[in-house]
Amino acid sequence: MSNIRNLARYLIYSYEKQTQTQFGRSEWKLQLLLYFAQRESLALTGKELFDELFKGRRQGPMLPRLSYFFDADYLPFTEEDSKELSIKEQYLLDSIVMQYGKYEGWVLAAVAQREQSWLNSRRGIAPDDDGDKELSREDVRDDAARVRITDHSFDLALDEMADFHEEVLESAVRADRYIGTIVKTRSPYYDFKIDGIAYKSRPFLIVGAEYDKTPCDFTGFPISKVSASKYLNDDFDLCVKKTEYPHLNLNEETSYIRIHKIQTFHSSQVAVDQIASLEKEYPELYELAKEKYANFSEGLF
Repeated sequence: MSNIRNLARYLIYSYEKQTQTQFGRSEWKLQLLLYFAQRESLALTGKELFDELFKGRRQGPMLPRLSYFFDADYLPFTEEDSKELSIKEQYLLDSIVMQYGKYEGWVLAAVAQREQSWLNSRRGIAPDDDGDKELSREDVRDDAARVRITDHSFDLALDEMADFHEEVLESAVRADRYIGTIVKTRSPYYDFKIDGIAYKSRPFLIVGAEYDKTPCDFTGFPISKVSASKYLNDDFDLCVKKTEYPHLNLNEETSYIRIHKIQTFHSSQVAVDQIASLEKEYPELYELAKEKYANFSEGLF
């Protein structure tokens, strides 16, 4: 279990690396991000990321050991310091930054103040009083049990994604054979059960290629179910019902071609066998996808 100050330093480093912006000196935001990191660690591994207990302060869960963090001989984390943290710890903190780093401290506090662990720590304490009661480990663990592990890039729960076991493209083939087709791609994630990298399968509609032959980068639209309507974009999420398009061989009853989440990925991450050809099986739907992307592209600049 790593030193809490090193974890905090890495979290700031990860934020600045991912966002290409300065973290600033917001101790409030830092402490709240570490609360979510602790909860995520319990959800993923069943183990705590660090040993320190949070206090139920009026502004949210706080770690006394990190008070005046930026004033107490703070030294930024560097690439050379990476050996001080495990890959697992780095993955957890990177994931927290991806999920929560875009929010200001007051937004994070509003989320944390709905957690039962914080609410229990505030019982009998006036709203304006700072409070000194610790969040119990059991309560934080209970909050963690309600967390669903999600790929936040696509709002896709990992338990909804199939494992990837297919052979991938390694030899040179004509790239245009894959344009207009739906393929399986493999997406890496850190599997805490095996303590290493594993792969989930995600379907993509390929719409472009870097070169005439592989190896090369492909460009495509991810295809997935969407957990809630609030995550849908009416203009750029193209609904695909299995009953209407059975020859696409998609697993979900209702999927969406997510035009606005266009991605680039390497051919070495693509399964050799195609799922279906959207261009051949349903040319009108393929043209509609192209039209929606043209409209999406016009709004970028």
